[in-house]
Amino acid sequence: MLEVLKESLKLECRCHGPSASCVTETCWNSLPAFREIGVKMQNKVDSSQRVRTRKVPSRSGMRNVALLLDNSGSKIRKPHLSSLVYISNSPTYCEPDFKLKIVGTSGRICNRTTTDADNCGLLCCGRGYDTHEMTKRWLCHCRFEWCCRVICKKCKKNVEVTRCK
Repeated sequence: MLEVLKESLKLECRCHGPSASCVTETCWNSLPAFREIGVKMQNKVDSSQRVRTRKVPSRSGMRNVALLLDNSGSKIRKPHLSSLVYISNSPTYCEPDFKLKIVGTSGRICNRTTTDADNCGLLCCGRGYDTHEMTKRWLCHCRFEWCCRVICKKCKKNVEVTRCK
């Protein structure tokens, strides 16, 4: 990530002096928009490569000495220094894995009307979702009555709740 940030730095300068005559110029490095950095990071993740370690004997047993690309059909054996690499695949968070303490997304509340991270299409991992109508009840229109009482009305509203299958 640090490399993506270094590549993205832009030199900005500002002139100082009477009527912007540029008697003195101040320059600094600045980062681009957050979205631009995010796109570059996503590209790195999308092109990341799996590696394995090469072990050699040592006095204390076997030790890892190098990272080698895990694709056997390639002529290139070592990853580039600026490559993003991984040793093991990430778990899927869609299905439960009790050994890794991942509960999965089944039964999770999602939002079917948004395009954010909580949308049902993404969160339910393609399994679909069920929509239920519920009555939500809460205390509302509360007021303080002298001395020492709070009086509230009971409000209710019918709401739709969507949960992943």
